[in-house]
Amino acid sequence: MNFKSISFFALSILLLTSMELPVALTINQSSSQKKIKTLTLSIQPLFLNKKLILNDKIYSYSNSKKISIETLKFYITNIRFFEKNKMVFSEQSSFHLLDSDNPKSMNIKLSVPQALSYDSIQLGLGVDSTAHVGPMTGDLDPTKGMYWTWKGGYINLKLEGYIDGIRSRKNEFQYHIGGYQFGENCYQEINLSIYNKKASTINIGLELHDFIQNLDLVKQSHIMSPGAEAVLLSSQLVKCFKIIKK
Repeated sequence: MNFKSISFFALSILLLTSMELPVALTINQSSSQKKIKTLTLSIQPLFLNKKLILNDKIYSYSNSKKISIETLKFYITNIRFFEKNKMVFSEQSSFHLLDSDNPKSMNIKLSVPQALSYDSIQLGLGVDSTAHVGPMTGDLDPTKGMYWTWKGGYINLKLEGYIDGIRSRKNEFQYHIGGYQFGENCYQEINLSIYNKKASTINIGLELHDFIQNLDLVKQSHIMSPGAEAVLLSSQLVKCFKIIKK
């Protein structure tokens, strides 16, 4: 290799290096500008405004009847934030299975823009029809015990326990509320106004007493499939969610 060839080769390396350096810096700078923070949605099942305790806790409700809740599982999906009725943030792949027997699952951690400003939040209660054609992984995995069949779809909410005065095995009640097909769609949207916009945790209560006191558990202690009754109950459930002010 002669001197001219060496000089040309060295000059080429120098030019390439000088061209690539600004690009790398630009990428690093843009990455540092995408600042995010963690915002937690803490969903708290309640009974008469007190934390729900599963299994051993016996509660009194309508006409001094006694009730014990054994299972509470439900899906929270499609989490969206709004400001002045305009959507400002939507969580991607937003499917969360909450289980009262697993306190960790009741806290949903979101990565949101640090400068996010909002005045209300919208949550899906259940799994909408679009999820039935996508990958059934993570919290949507059928092995989680919240899926019937392709025809029935997902169980949006399971509520099980024991109550005085009903004619069933061991006085048990079971509500498996779900369904996504026409006329059986139990997916509902929860809309809540936010009071403390700077808090790192949004506390949301699910008041089960409000839901249970409107049920006729003696006459109808089991709902285990999609249908009009499940749709009616799902519409009542969304009214039981509320912001807990702390």
